[in-house]
Amino acid sequence: MLFPYNRNKHNKKWMLMFYSIDSLYSMPMDIKHREIEFNPLSSSDEQTVHCAGKFLNELDDILMAQALSEVCLHVAYDINVISLEKIELILNKAGFHLDNSLMSKLKRAIIYYAEETIQNNNQTQTELSPSIDAAIQRYCKRPHGCRDSRPKHWRNYK
Repeated sequence: MLFPYNRNKHNKKWMLMFYSIDSLYSMPMDIKHREIEFNPLSSSDEQTVHCAGKFLNELDDILMAQALSEVCLHVAYDINVISLEKIELILNKAGFHLDNSLMSKLKRAIIYYAEETIQNNNQTQTELSPSIDAAIQRYCKRPHGCRDSRPKHWRNYK
């Protein structure tokens, strides 16, 4: 089985390491791989997920973010550092619209509960660091072409 392994967290150089089945039982499985689904109606173009992936890759707490489709983003992160709930909160603060269907809400609730239980068992608390808030502010202010081009009254039209 191949797993991504981050050699140096600051320069984010990746290498793939091969682990046997026996060694998987002895290694800590704190790296989570999740898929974040975006609202297909609110994303004006296919670049929304790619922009979200670029934004999350700039953060130190996220190991990897990669767009899988026009509405799906694959994220890898360490559960002891950050949780899916915090990642989705960061995306919401940055102006991205996530899928709010009933099935997505149920999946999120189960994942939030499971990750909170893991963090409580490990006795780690994840809080938003000031660098993440600064990255959100920087992302919202810079022109990058990932904004919805429709006027505000059309974006909120229901």
